[in-house]
Amino acid sequence: MPVNYIHSYVEAAKVLTHDRAFLEKVDTLVAIARAVGALSINRTSLNNQTHRKLCGPLVLCAATGEAMVLPTRCRIQLHSQGLTTTAPVFLDLCVRHGLLEGQCPAQTAAGKLTVSNLVKSYLTATEDPLAA
Repeated sequence: MPVNYIHSYVEAAKVLTHDRAFLEKVDTLVAIARAVGALSINRTSLNNQTHRKLCGPLVLCAATGEAMVLPTRCRIQLHSQGLTTTAPVFLDLCVRHGLLEGQCPAQTAAGKLTVSNLVKSYLTATEDPLAA
């Protein structure tokens, strides 16, 4: 059963403040997402924490190897559950740029989403710097 992105978002936000190794992996993924255009490079000083929160669930899913699913695209429901309303757009861009692998032929974040092997290789490289 895939992991709910909203629950992972809340869990990752808690872990971000305590786990330095997790924060390093999230920052690596944020840099990759900015490089490919999934995250904006404008106003990074203001949006950095939001970008970390968006990428945190992807790092959690990469660590566990589980798939995830975005249960709703309704912005009102996302906001009421504590999620940023730009999450569906971010996940769509991650699918289009190859950071996530989805099941939908339209290249949107619908159905089960898995973290791509490219992202997994970068995240494991941050665990062991000599592996690269």
